[in-house]
Amino acid sequence: MTGPPVGSVIVSDPARPRAVPPSSSPSGDANPVTVAARPDLPARWPAVVRLELERRHAEMLADVGGGRYERVLDLGRADHRSVLRHALDQGLDVGQAGSYDAVVTVAGLARFADLGTALAVVASLLAPDGVVMAVEPGFRPGAMGVLSASLGALLAPARGVHLARDLPATVRLSGLTVTDVERFTMPTLIWPLRSFVQLRAERFATALPKAPR
Repeated sequence: MTGPPVGSVIVSDPARPRAVPPSSSPSGDANPVTVAARPDLPARWPAVVRLELERRHAEMLADVGGGRYERVLDLGRADHRSVLRHALDQGLDVGQAGSYDAVVTVAGLARFADLGTALAVVASLLAPDGVVMAVEPGFRPGAMGVLSASLGALLAPARGVHLARDLPATVRLSGLTVTDVERFTMPTLIWPLRSFVQLRAERFATALPKAPR
């Protein structure tokens, strides 16, 4: 693996993303990338859920665009998730720590079984003063929440993803500072997909965390 995909993002028409000239990767190679305007969400999810997530994803891309964040890892894309999977399986490549200015995820972390370990690696990939913007399935606290999560995992739309997890608490445990949290409910009858959380977290300019081995 020669280096992570890098590039700036400009979103004008959400259906037609544009790429600007990329910066160099930590290994010195230029890797052009267009951050997807639409995340590759599970096809089984209701259209109303996917449309709302696509809208929020486009807003986050607009937020990281404009030149402030040049190196963006978008976990809504399968090829970008492969960067995280590689780091989880093989460890970080030389020069990969701190190589991203921003990490965007819309239900991307739901593809990883161990949220804590995935977020610890995300924190290691993030540069000082970098930012994480996330929209992920949330959870209902208490015994009813645990029961709902267990039963909900049996439903077809929930297969292949990991729902009902405490994202803000797990982000804090990774060493990132959560600066904004919004919990919202999707207008769907599929109850495992009703609770979502959107947050913003930052890696302030201190020592980079160590990735788990």
